[in-house]
Amino acid sequence: MNVAILDHDGVVIDVNERWIQFGAENGGSGLAGLGTNYLDVCRRAVPSSTDAQIVLDGILAVGRGEILRFQHSYRCDSPTERRWFTMTVVPLSPGPGLIVAHQDNTETYQAAESFSTLLHSVRAIIWRADLPGLRTTFASEQTAEILGFPAEAWSREPDLWQRQIHPDDREWVAAVASKAIQECRNHAFEYRMLTADGRTVWLRNIVNVIAQRGVATEVIGVSIDITERKRAEQARDELARALTVAQDNERAFIARELHDDLGQSIAILALKLSALGQRLSDAPERRQEIIAAIELANKMAVDLRRVSHGLHPSSLDLLGLGPAIQQLCVDFSDRQSIAVTCAVQEVPPDLDRAVAICLYRVAQECLRNVLKHSHAAHARVQLSCAGGEIRLQIADDGRGFDREAARRTGGLGLASMEERLRLVGGNFSIVSAPGNGTQVDATVARHRS
Repeated sequence: MNVAILDHDGVVIDVNERWIQFGAENGGSGLAGLGTNYLDVCRRAVPSSTDAQIVLDGILAVGRGEILRFQHSYRCDSPTERRWFTMTVVPLSPGPGLIVAHQDNTETYQAAESFSTLLHSVRAIIWRADLPGLRTTFASEQTAEILGFPAEAWSREPDLWQRQIHPDDREWVAAVASKAIQECRNHAFEYRMLTADGRTVWLRNIVNVIAQRGVATEVIGVSIDITERKRAEQARDELARALTVAQDNERAFIARELHDDLGQSIAILALKLSALGQRLSDAPERRQEIIAAIELANKMAVDLRRVSHGLHPSSLDLLGLGPAIQQLCVDFSDRQSIAVTCAVQEVPPDLDRAVAICLYRVAQECLRNVLKHSHAAHARVQLSCAGGEIRLQIADDGRGFDREAARRTGGLGLASMEERLRLVGGNFSIVSAPGNGTQVDATVARHRS
């Protein structure tokens, strides 16, 4: 700190070593030397500096006893760098005169300037709020750009934040925030806010809870604008849903073609072979060939129905998810050496079609995995509905697997099931370990929002 003592006329009568050093570093013109009238220096600088008049008025006010302390921050660049200082003026005690001190705050201002630049380069709001009550005490200027409200509005209207939360998110956001604050736990969540002009903006809140003696007293947070990311995710999901629907529709079309066209042709072929066999009753050898051909045609018809049903089960559209899952388990047990028990409880027939197809495909893929990988003797499929949620559970007594190792092999089975459920807002979990079998849980809301 550069310090000088002025007499009652404003003449510099004493300085510290740093004052002298600063003057030398600036070619003798940095600060007034001994014997110089500091007030005159300020008066001469008034025409070229807005700070000079402020400083002059402040020094005179302290000298007249109107104020006990004057402080002013200003910028004073050297030929090679930008610099900031804070000037402090207080009365000299004892005796008449003043103490004038200049503190070099360049590093502090540079850090503040860098932080401000960084803050304004990111679409994020810095904020803090007192507890209890979540009363906003500070919001950065970015709130005006992101939400359309001036920064001071959040402090002026304590309930503004709660009012502007999207109505569909308001209840759960309040519950999540309240629980985390009660537990003095830092937390993060993504939610929607309404702007001043009624638009919807997605924010990611990263919240730090300040506590004293186990009681939360304040929260400090960063709200990052993630609207563009959410729009991109929404566009991606809409495309994925459209592709999934197109795939299922194509499967249904192929299944109908196989059943109605090729299936009917095989049935007619079997009838004609049967008629031909009856006309060859006097030729036993030929008749046996015809019978073998009829058996082959019937087997082809059965295989065709199985393939058609695997592509798209008609029972799913005609009877609903519950009967379709039961039929899937029966067909699987009949064809394979693995016994499958199936329990369906209170599953409504009017499920959202996308939800029904999703859960059917998950069950289908799980049973396929049981056959290919588990070496199980028994599998159990349970389908139930409770609390507006459909739950599908498939478990087996096989050898289990390491999920991370399975992911590294690049298989698409698990990924496709997870993606299907994600697109209908469902959840997917697997519990498995080598030697302990596997259990898959899939849950999804009965009606999609």
